Amino acid sequence: MKIGRNDPCPCGSGKKYKRCCSINLERHEFEYRRQRQIEEGLVARLFEFASAVLAVHAIEDAWFEFNGDVEVDLIPPDDPMNMVFMPWFFFNWVFEFDAYINPEIDDRPADRLDEDPLDTTIAELFLATYDEDLTPDERSFLKNSIQTPFTFCEVLEVKPGSGMKLRDLLRERVYDIVEHSASQSLKRGEILYCAPTEFQEVTSNLATSPYSLRAISKVDVLNFRKELLGEIDQSTLSDDDLLEFEDDFRGLYLDLFTEMFAPPHIVNTDGDDLIEHKVYFDLDSVEEAFDKLKELAGKDQDVLIEQPTFKGKRIIAAEIPWLGCTIEAQKKHGGPILLGLLNLENDQLIAEVNSTDRAEQIKLLVEERLGEHARYKTTLISPMEGAIEELWDQRLNTGALEAGPSGSFSGSEDFDPDSPELHALLNKLAEEHWTRWYDDPVPALNDMTPREAATTPEGRDLLESLLLYYESESKRRGDDNFNPDVAAMRRELGME
Repeated sequence: MKIGRNDPCPCGSGKKYKRCCSINLERHEFEYRRQRQIEEGLVARLFEFASAVLAVHAIEDAWFEFNGDVEVDLIPPDDPMNMVFMPWFFFNWVFEFDAYINPEIDDRPADRLDEDPLDTTIAELFLATYDEDLTPDERSFLKNSIQTPFTFCEVLEVKPGSGMKLRDLLRERVYDIVEHSASQSLKRGEILYCAPTEFQEVTSNLATSPYSLRAISKVDVLNFRKELLGEIDQSTLSDDDLLEFEDDFRGLYLDLFTEMFAPPHIVNTDGDDLIEHKVYFDLDSVEEAFDKLKELAGKDQDVLIEQPTFKGKRIIAAEIPWLGCTIEAQKKHGGPILLGLLNLENDQLIAEVNSTDRAEQIKLLVEERLGEHARYKTTLISPMEGAIEELWDQRLNTGALEAGPSGSFSGSEDFDPDSPELHALLNKLAEEHWTRWYDDPVPALNDMTPREAATTPEGRDLLESLLLYYESESKRRGDDNFNPDVAAMRRELGME
């Protein structure tokens, strides 16, 4: 809500806004713009300086080091990751002086330093070289920026075009950041890899990752922090700790970022890749096959007697659901899972399943039960419909659901994603899933159930991030059968 200059100040001082917080806001805004001008001018000079005094391979080596020495392409000039890499390159990249200084330059920067710099940064060399030519503000900005620790910050509040409130997940601090561009698109709960710094009473980010992490990445950051604290036998992390383990934290960000944009990996409840298989057999007798395979339906086999199609007293067509799974999976999903569907007709058996492993299993089961009375012909393999893959990918972010192997989810020609039958099925699956959700372990909650997480401060913190993620995903996807009722979840879990 926009505050008028003559309105009462929201801080509760009793003064008009223009006589109170507006003054500080305008002063901070002026100082922020002045700092950005100083920074822009220095960055251009730092790049020119680095190009002149460093060997040509310096920036390439720094880029590989930044990416954890993995196989990456040379840095493209328009790569969005430059928003993080270039500040790190200038202010944080510690390099061996003799290994990277261009031997052909006449005026070596080391000649102007009090001590021989075995390890230094570009900004330190620049400051020593041009100290007398810099303004006091430029000199202060450089000293303040050198070796600024990078960290992970959770977005607590966003003021689009103005700034944001961030919580440092590694150092457990809160910052009121003055910022213009990133605050336009960020959402509460998202996680930034950034370098907060305070200069002239204004807190801003020296560098901000171009891609924010999803709110559910908080559990990975906090677990990584907990493991590190255990290794170094400390209860908190200092600025020096963040600098010492900078490569590890940057590696975590790059891993989470890569995982976030990786192609979806769709699996079924067995953890197998979700790929539709149709296994074909020729039969001597549909009736005989029905009699020997109906036990695959488990407790439901008795009701199958009413379902076959008869010609006289002879069964000529039938459909058998293949039910089963481990006892643990049955407890989690409230009963047996549909593993496949067997269609018997015209002296032929077609078994539809959704993974390679299940295709092999049903092939062995049919051969064991029917022997020479069933002759394997072929297996047709086709990927699931792209729309369905995208649908299931959303569910797998926070807990797998089983994509059924029936015709409703197959890649058959008569597949209709807009059919009322499919939407009714999806609504039913969604209702069942979100009803179970409260009592199912969730990876984003450190494998606690939502009800368990709601009983501890740490669990509630993770649960809040998960609910923010659900809200964000629901808005992004619009009208979706599986969108949860987050308000109802908050009421049920006491998170209001």
